Parts: sequence; C-alpha cells; structure tokens
Amino acid sequence: MNKKASFQLSVNFIVVMIICIMLLGIGIGLMKKFIDVGGGLEKEVSEEHKRSLMNALEGGALVSVYPARYPLNRGDDAKFSVGINNELGRTSDFSIYILPHPNNPSGAEPPKVLYIQDSMTLKNNQQDYQIIKIKIPKSASPGTHIFTLYACNATICGADPNIYNHYGSLQKLYVNVR
Repeated sequence: MNKKASFQLSVNFIVVMIICIMLLGIGIGLMKKFIDVGGGLEKEVSEEHKRSLMNALEGGALVSVYPARYPLNRGDDAKFSVGINNELGRTSDFSIYILPHPNNPSGAEPPKVLYIQDSMTLKNNQQDYQIIKIKIPKSASPGTHIFTLYACNATICGADPNIYNHYGSLQKLYVNVR
C-alpha cells in the first residue's frame, strides 16, 4: 500500500511541476511582450505631446519642445518631445544639438544625452517630431539642470554646427533633479 501512495505522490509532484513550468513560461512570454511594446512606445512621440508641439508649430514656431520642464529622481531618464517645421522652401535635413548650461549644478557625473536621432529629412512645410532622452546619473547633484537645444540645417549651420547659427529659436530644457 505504501508503494501505491508514494507512486501517486510522485505523479502529483510531476503534474504540479509541469503546471508551474507552463505558468512560468506564460509569465516570461507576457513580460517579453510588455517590454517589446514599451520599448517601441518609448521612441515615439505621444499623441498629447504631438498635439502640444503641433499647436506651437502652427502658431509660427520653427522648433518647439514639450514639456519644457521635467521633474525626476536621480538615475531616471528625462524624455522630451521635439518638433521641427520646415519653412525653408525646399526639402532639407535637420539635426538637433543639445548643450548643457555652464551654470548647471556640479556633481560626480553630469547628465548626458542618451538618445537623439541623427537627422530628419523634411519636405517644405512638413512637420516632424522626435524624442530626446537625457540620462540623470544616480550621482548627479539635485537642482535644476538646464540644457540648450537648437536645430541646424546644412545651409544655415554650414559644416560646423554651432549655437550661433541655428534654425528657429533656441529652446531651453529644464530637468529638475530631486
């Protein structure tokens, strides 16, 4: 009788282990799907940001940023949406540059730009949007870190893009680090 009970116990254990492995596989599959979907959304401009940028660009701005202020904790990423409106009268390539303000709070490691698209090709009167990511290290000093964003075009900036030759107005990005 003991042999039968121990056999049933081992069969039950194997069934429970198979169910656990299946549930673990389903959980891993769902997590992968969530991460893939989240990663794709991260590089696209949200509809709310697009509406705000579109309003600014239709109001006459050539370059616009939304939101201008971004509060976050150390170790997180600040995500800004940038919109450019091509009013040069021809198809043009635009590049975005970001410079830290010289009076930013000092820290062991300054914030750095993580993601910025190489360039955007826009037809005349076309608008486009992209995401800019700035990484705030865990060792960054609390306070407001300011960045200057400007757009360049080859005919405006020439071979050496600098802050004095730019397309549209300079934009300020404020990252409030807690």
